[in-house]
Order: sequence, then C-alpha cells, then structure tokens
Amino acid sequence: MKTSASIFIASIVILLLVTRSEGDARSRIIRISCDNQKENNQTLFIPNFVRTMERIATQMRTSHNGTAVTGTGPDSNIGLAQCYGDLSRDDCILCYAEARTVLPTCFPNNGGRIYLDGCFMRVQNYSFFEQYTGPNDTYVCGNTTKKGRLFQVSVRQAVSDAVADAPRNLDYFARKEVPVSGTNKSVYVLANCWRTLNPSSCRACLENASASISKCLPWSEGRALNTGCFMRYSDTNFLNPLPATSSSSNHRGKIIAIVVSVLSSLAVFIVASMIMLNDSSLNFKYSTLEKATGKWDECNKLGQGGFGTVYKGVLSDGREIAVKRLFFNNKFRAADFYNEVNMISSVEHKNLVRLLGCSCSGPESILVYEYLPNMSLDRFIFDATKGKALNWEKRFEIIIGTAEGLVYLHENTKSRIIHRDIKAANILLDLRLRAKIADFGLARSFQDDKSHISTAIAGTLGYMAPEYLAHGQLTEKADVYSFGVLILEVVTGMENNRSKMVEYTDSLVSIAWNHFQQDRVEEIFDPNLMMQVYPNSNFQKEAIKVVQVGLLCTQEVPSLRPTMSMVLKMLAKDDEPLPSPSNPPFIDEKTMELNGFIEKLRYYHSGDDSSSVATVSRSHFFPRSEGDARSQIVYRYCDAIMENNQSLFVQNFIRTMEIISNDMRTSHNATATVGTGLNTNYAIAECYGDLSSEDCILCYAEARTVLPGCFPRSGGRIYLDGCFMRLQNFSFFDEYTGPNDTIVCGNTTKNSRSFEDSARQAVLNVVSNALRTNDYFAREEMPVPTENKSVYVLAECWKTLNSSSCRACLENATASISKCLPWSEGRALNTGCFVRYSDTNFLNPLPATSSSSNRGKIIVTVVSVVSSVLVFTVASMIVLMILRNLQRYSSTGVLSDGREIAVKRLFFNNKFRAADFYNEVNMISSVEHKNLVRLLGCSCSGPESILVYEYLPNMSLDLFIFDAAKGKDLNWEKRFEIVIGIAEGLVYLHENTKVRIIHRDIKAANILLDLRLRAKIADFGLARSFQDDKSHISTAIAGTLFGVLVLEVVTGMENNRSKTTEYTESIQGTVEEIFDPNLMMHIYPTSNFQKDALKVVHVGLLCTQEAPSLRPSMSKVLKMLAKDDEPLPAPSNPPFMDHKTMELNHITQKLLNYHKPEDSSSHATVSHSHFYPRIQGDVTIRTNLLKILELTSSDIDTLRKDHN
Repeated sequence: MKTSASIFIASIVILLLVTRSEGDARSRIIRISCDNQKENNQTLFIPNFVRTMERIATQMRTSHNGTAVTGTGPDSNIGLAQCYGDLSRDDCILCYAEARTVLPTCFPNNGGRIYLDGCFMRVQNYSFFEQYTGPNDTYVCGNTTKKGRLFQVSVRQAVSDAVADAPRNLDYFARKEVPVSGTNKSVYVLANCWRTLNPSSCRACLENASASISKCLPWSEGRALNTGCFMRYSDTNFLNPLPATSSSSNHRGKIIAIVVSVLSSLAVFIVASMIMLNDSSLNFKYSTLEKATGKWDECNKLGQGGFGTVYKGVLSDGREIAVKRLFFNNKFRAADFYNEVNMISSVEHKNLVRLLGCSCSGPESILVYEYLPNMSLDRFIFDATKGKALNWEKRFEIIIGTAEGLVYLHENTKSRIIHRDIKAANILLDLRLRAKIADFGLARSFQDDKSHISTAIAGTLGYMAPEYLAHGQLTEKADVYSFGVLILEVVTGMENNRSKMVEYTDSLVSIAWNHFQQDRVEEIFDPNLMMQVYPNSNFQKEAIKVVQVGLLCTQEVPSLRPTMSMVLKMLAKDDEPLPSPSNPPFIDEKTMELNGFIEKLRYYHSGDDSSSVATVSRSHFFPRSEGDARSQIVYRYCDAIMENNQSLFVQNFIRTMEIISNDMRTSHNATATVGTGLNTNYAIAECYGDLSSEDCILCYAEARTVLPGCFPRSGGRIYLDGCFMRLQNFSFFDEYTGPNDTIVCGNTTKNSRSFEDSARQAVLNVVSNALRTNDYFAREEMPVPTENKSVYVLAECWKTLNSSSCRACLENATASISKCLPWSEGRALNTGCFVRYSDTNFLNPLPATSSSSNRGKIIVTVVSVVSSVLVFTVASMIVLMILRNLQRYSSTGVLSDGREIAVKRLFFNNKFRAADFYNEVNMISSVEHKNLVRLLGCSCSGPESILVYEYLPNMSLDLFIFDAAKGKDLNWEKRFEIVIGIAEGLVYLHENTKVRIIHRDIKAANILLDLRLRAKIADFGLARSFQDDKSHISTAIAGTLFGVLVLEVVTGMENNRSKTTEYTESIQGTVEEIFDPNLMMHIYPTSNFQKDALKVVHVGLLCTQEAPSLRPSMSKVLKMLAKDDEPLPAPSNPPFMDHKTMELNHITQKLLNYHKPEDSSSHATVSHSHFYPRIQGDVTIRTNLLKILELTSSDIDTLRKDHN
C-alpha cells in the first residue's frame, strides 16, 4: 500500500490550502523553475544555503520580505523571499515555509525560483536583486471558462489601475476590485513588485506583466510570473482582508507565527500517499466517518490508543470499520502518527491488522482499519467470564499467530521492523479469534547492517525489556521480551501490570520462573483452561512448553533470548529441544512507575487506560529557532473520584476548553468556570514566563490533549516543562498546597559542593524575585565558582494566587526541591507553583515586549498538524526525486544521486496488456517480503507508463543456472538457499497475506538475485488473488511451476530448451549426468550436499504430479526442504503432455491465446480454468529424475562403478 501511494504521487500531490479564520496563506505552488547549471562546490553550497534560509526566516517573522547573502565568489548563496501585500504575517510565514521546503529540490542545480499564489522565492549564486525582466518571464492562464467582452474590458481597466498604483506605494503592492458592467460580478486583480527594485524598474516589470497577462483573455483567470514582479487577475475573489495596522509601524506587535513547513501540502501528501491506485474507497470523507460512528457516539467507542480514540463504524453499504481519531498537537505525536501510517501501510500479513484508508479533509486526522469484532486479547484472558471462550487450542493458535506476525516484521520485510508495544491490548482477534497485531505508532525500522538503534524510550511498562528501558538501545530482542510476557499472561490469565495494584509477592515473570524451577508450572495455569481435568494430556505439555518459551524470551541477557523465528520453531515443533532458561531480570513490577530509574530518566505515566504509558526522553529535544515550547510531560495526576453526570461534564469541559483556548491566544494564563453545582467545571492553564506566545500555545495544546485522559474521573492536573493545567469540579484557584505536591529529580550526574551551594542560592534568589513581579515569575543563571558551568533556575506561581500564598508555595517548593541535590536536575511540582533547577540551560530568550496597550494581537493557528514538518521526511523526498528524475534517466537506470534502479518500460495497446500492467502494480504494491522484489515508484506523466523497481545487480537466476561459465558461481549451498528463499516468498503469497495471491509465472527468469545472491520473486503481471472462502478461481492460464524450477536448479537444464533440443526419455547414465556438472557432485558422492540435492529432486517431483490434490502446499514444501527428518511420500507419474509442441496449437480453435516467440516471457494465455498449468518443455527431465529417484543407494554405487 505504501508503494502504491508512491506510484500515484504525481497525481495525488495536489497542494491543498488550509482554510484559516484570518485569511488564506495561498501556499499553492504555481511554478518552480530550476537553473540548468550544476553547483560547482556542493559541499560548500549546502551550508551556505542553510544559512541563507535561516537569515531570511528571521526577517520573515517581522516583515513581508527578506534577503540574504552568504559566502563569496561562485559558491555564494543569494536569496530573496517576499509575500504579497494582502497576506497577514502568519499567513506569510506559512507561504514562505512552503516555498522554503520545495525550492531545495532544485539542488544540485545552482539556483531556482518558485512562484506561489501568496509569495515568491528565489535563490542564485549571483546577485539578482535589481533584475526585473529575463528569459524565464512567463504567464499562466487558468480556468476553462471564456468570458465576454465586458469582463475583458474590466480586467484591462483593473490591471492598468494596479500597474499605475503599485510603484507609488512603499511596498510596491496594489489590489483592485472592479465590477463588470451589467452583471453582479467583479474582477479581482493583485500586482506586486519585489522590494529590491526601484520605482522605475517596478513600473517596467508591471508593464511587461500587463502585456503578457492580457494574452490569457478571454479566460477567466491569468497570472504573470516575471523576474521582478507578480500579477494575477480572476473572476473569483482570492484577495485576503488587509491586515489591521496601527498609526505607526513601531507599534506593530511582533507576530511570531509557528513555522510549520509544508503545513497543508505535505500533511495531505503523506496521508494521500496511503491511498492505493486512485481507489476512492480508500479516501474516506470526514462526514462519512462521522455518520458511520454516530457522530462519535460514546456507545461506539472501542477503546483509547496511544494518541487517539478508536470507534466502531458502519458504512452506508453495511461494512463495519474501526475508526481511529487522532489528536496530536506536538511534533512527537505527529511523528508517531506518521510512523503508524508509514509502518502499517508498508506491510501485509495475515497476522497484522489492515489499514483500509484515511481521512484528512476534516478537522481531524483519521485512520480507518478493518473492524475485528472480538476486539483485543486482554478482554478475554483477563476476564473470568469471557476467558472461558478461549480454550487451550484457541490460545495456542493465538500465540502461534502472534509469533508468525513478529517473525514477518523482524525477518521478512525489507527493513526490519520492531513493534515496541507487544501486549495483550494490541493483539486483536477476528471473527474466528485469529490474532492480528495492531497499533504501530511506536514501531521502528532499521537496516540489516545495524545491530541496534538508539531512540527515545517508549512502550508499556511491564512489557519493556530491561536493557532497552535502561540504555535505550533497541533490537528485536525487545519485542521478544514483550512476547515472552504476553504468552505468560495467556497461559496464566494474570495481568503483568496488575501487580501495581494487587499484592503479588513477585512479578508475573518471577512467579512463572519460581514455579518452573520447582516443577509446579501447572499451579499457575488459568483456571478457565481447566487443565486439571486433563493432567496428562498434550494440552498440559504444550502449556508447560509455552511457559518455558516465555521464560526463555524474558531472560535478562538479550543475547540469550531466542529470535522470533527460533521461538516459532520451538512452539510449532513437538520434538524441538528447549534450553533451560536463566534467571529473569530483576525488576520491581509492583512499583513499575520507573522509580528505580527516576534519577536517570524523565518520564510520564498514566495507568488509567491501555495506551502505551511510558515515554522516556533520552534523546535531545528538537531545537527551535525562537525558543522551545518545552511541551514534554513531567507528571500527570488524575483524581480518584468518578464524575457523577458524565454527559453534562463533557459538555461543560468542551466549553471550558474553548474559553481557555481563546484567552491563551493573547495571554500566558487563563481560567474558566462553566456550569453550576456539582457539575461545574473549573479550569486553569498557565505558561511559564520565558515562553513566547506561540510556544505557550504549543505547550497548552499538548496539555489539553493529554489531560482529558483522566475522564471519567472528576478532575486532574498536568505539569509540563513549559506550562501547567488543572481541571476540577470544585473551585481551587486560591489553593497553593496539597497532598499531591511532589518532586521529580533527573539525571544521574552528581555535582560538586560548589554546584549545590550555587543551586540553593539561585533558588532563593528566584523565589525572592518572583514575589516582586506582577506575573510571579523569575529566572536566574548563576555561575558555579571554580567551574566552567552555571546553574539555571526558573520559578513561577499561578496568577490566581495572592502574594502571600505565592510566597508560601515557593518556600515549600524550595524545601522539597533541595532533596534532589546533589543531582544535576530537579523539579518541584506544587499545587500553586513550579520550580526547576538544572545544570543545562533550558531557559528560552525572553520574548520582546512593548507596552501592554501596544501589543499586537498574536494570531496563531493551533491545528492537529502543528508538527507536520515531521511529515516532510527524507523518504518522501526520495520518492519525489525518483518520480522527477525518471524521465531523465529511464534509459540508464541511474538517478542523479548515483542510485541504481531497474526501470520497466511498458508498452500496451490493448485491454489485456493494460489489465496485466494494472495487475502488476496492484499485486506488487500490496505485499512486502524479503523474497519479493520491491516496487519503488512509477512515472505516468510522460509518453509511456514506467515502473521503477529496486536494482538487483546479479539479474535473474536463469543467467546463472543455464550458463556453463556463470553456473560455477552458484555452488550447491547457494542454490539450496535460493530454493528456500523462493519457497518462503511463495508461502507468504499463498498463506500470509490478507488475500491469497497466486503468482502464475514462477520460473528462473522471474527469480532475481541481489548482491548476496538472495532470491527475490519478480514479475507480478499475471498474478491473481482470491479470498479464503474460494476453493479456486476461473482465470486465464499462464505460468510455470515451482516444481519445474527446482528441477532446473538441480540439473542446470532449461525446461523450455526441449523445443529445440532432442532429449530421450530413457535413462542412459548415472545420477551425476543428471545433476548440473557445475555442482561437481561426483567429487562428494556421499556428502550431505548430494542427499540434499536428491531431496530437492524428490520435492520437485511431488510438486509436478498430475493430480493437483497430490501436490503439497507451499508451506508443506518449505517444511520438507527445511527439515532433515521430514518424511517424503513417493511421487506419482507426471502429467501427460506433448511438451515439444506446447504452443497449444492443437487447441487454438477452441481457446483464445497469444504468443511471443521472440522473447522468454510467459507466452501462453489460455482462457480455461481447468487446463493444467503449463510445463513448457519435454517430460524427459522429470521422467529421468523419477527413475533416478527409484534407485537405491546400492544401485547408484553400481551405476557409478560402471560409469567409471
């Protein structure tokens, strides 16, 4: 699904605009023009460009234009950006952010320019500030509506007026609205010169623009894109209201807008990139989903996820869906959202939940999943009643299914994927109670050459591997640990996290370990399994084995834990020997709020829902040019009392949030009271004094997102490093102390006595200073004597307190925070105040202020895509670059950045071939496996349709096995590995995708080999899919067989060669003459290699039996090949066919077919479902091999002696 999105990116990426209450950023791209010359010194160009962008960005925060010059000589970088005069400041920055994001795609060319409907930007390696005309001047006409003469007259008049007025204005800007005579319509015109021009150059540019734009008439819209100016006319009002101004520019408030690069376009891009093959059924309208869920009716609520709520929905056609409503107001959660979409859309397996589509057109971001009626596993195994519905057979099947899903994620995808949140709540059950792994918000991927990745720690406490929790180094063994905990829960029915509330003497892992050591495992079985009824049954033996595997998975040393493929083998094979587990890690599960790590790690924890509850920040937070919103959560507390009238509470809460949100746009603090009596909702929100206005809103947005997680409790409070919020059903505004006051100490570094003294003094200073200020805020930086470091301190009281209450609160906080010393960081979280000290500078520069009466109103839009800059990833840039470069490099297969690709040019002029093309795109883009070739993208904008695949340098298998020289590069070990790889790929297609896929053209030419000679199945043009409830499908016949392929691999003989080469059917030689001479089997007559080769021949013959029912499934084939002791049945006779004339000439009068004898592609397509799959070539190979297989070892020895 992910790849299919890339395929249609060219048509999907329509850069939509975000509707804003104060105006329109008009960030739609009109034209981008890149210079033809390449940059000479790319190493120097990049840092110069970055610096130029930073300088312009700084200017754009306070002005509508910016220029910058960085570097000298030919490597200098000169930039200009300007917004048109009717854009507000924040809309200007949004438009500039879009331009800044897209223009770098011109690199490595040395310059370029981009025109948007709201702004312009240009970058060169030479000065161009005074240029007003050039060869790239052009015009763009829009809309297909032809207008009458009166409209044209009005356009010419409006354009002439704008040309006359703009050079006279200081900002070279003019806008006109001229009514069209005799109608109720008007003409709207905008003209703007760049401010680097002088008035005469501006007038000359606009006159040129006027002449060119007139060529768009009589069409209803036109734009002139000139070197020094921009002009537009339209019959639709595109003009924004002019921003409010004061009498003097000095009194303008500094509007610091949130720069969210690609705000609308890339958010839409990423979500739209999940839409398969222009299938509108995958792009859900918000209104459709709102209706499907009964307007988000609480009765349809299925549960609370990591950063969203899941609802059941029913579409108008009766289909049931699961709808995940996403709320994220900061870059971390936006990253998790993107990550979930990215991960789940790139994989396809029967044991992974399926993403159906999304909606991004409404006020929220929404994901749509398949609906699984039995919900999650935890609702069964932790429920005394529902647990009876899962007998041991069903639980064991769920365990196996979960293991298979993890094996796929860890080993069978292009990039290894670690889920990081395997737990019972994330294992969903379908109608047949089959397991499907869900919730990929925390998943991470990394390449084969990486032993681990370092990442911010996230997951659910109780399931997280100790080494990951302590050191942040992530490997697949973290998932193995989580899986071990999960299967222990499945066997015992005991919830691992429940140990925080219930008095167990040990954690579940410890309980299982102790019982295993004492050979009393059966005592901890879930009573619902009723194992005592069958004390000596296989069920009990299996359950004991599962416990042992669970203990192996939860061993303290990661290297001792088995891989998931080993786990699956242990579980599935009855005779698989199991090693003895070592001690489990020492973790106090009863106090698993990370108390043992609190000096090391910052965290937050919520035990009120099933979401992933621990997010530990070991990584550096994202730097911000103007400051840091410090929206990381320090502590959240929810009241124990439940809300009495929940329906009324929700209404009051929503209204309270609206009131506070409005106030927070213009102030650092807000209070609200809504309702009466017991259902009253009281709330306070406050940002600390060093946050800028936009950072304050970001921090508040995070608090507002997380605090509602306390519902249905009657209230709660949340402390972030930049702000505070509290909600209650009673008035608390004058409270300054309470039983929930606490401290949080961070960092494991112990500091010197000098540091302690400085910290104490700095805290006393800020406490004293805060009381003297109107906003109860103070900050201090105090150097540590004799050390090259400082102490940084912040203190703030809530503004609802009086000065005496503030003093009392800060004094209490001072006493408590001193307990964190000598550690290098501490926070006091009190009812009425907040104090923090640190040896790291966390303070923001104080925002510029003027007199309160002159402060401009800061209008900042807080939307769910505040952090959509994260959506603009390197991956999406790569996809775009591939698509842009295809037309240039399709002949060579090498992109401008040096990457090699395989480019498939498609020529089809009839509906059959067009169908095969669509089929190939559909099939290959819906699957992901290490043994399937990967589709990177496509080009459909040129004269041909083109598919882009990963480049596999060793080409196809047939080039090796049918070549006497190259065949020597494939010894038996490598060939056997290739056979196994092909089998694994086919097992995945047949059994592990949501819809079973039949390739229909398995042959050596369609098996590609990567750099390490690993097999990848290619060419899905003939593939077909069908549902589980279908025994067969009627389809055109095409393709060859796996059985024939493996016989070719062993013999080196091309099956199709029999059309031109005469084979005889009698066996006249020894076994060595049938095996490929390149294998040199005669040198090792009694080796395991020869035994393996004979086994492969045997399996090949079983696969090519005449009766389909006798042929083994691919999973059975894989088992036969992989297991040394797997018994093999005797094969029956092959099908009778005259393969020497197998162009099907004898049935051409009955069947429609086409044939291409000039190439090696699959050339027989026969519309008849019961005709046997084609085995092109003479039956001799198979007959000879059948005869050989019947020989005993003594016969072979005799034949060998005779031959010698």
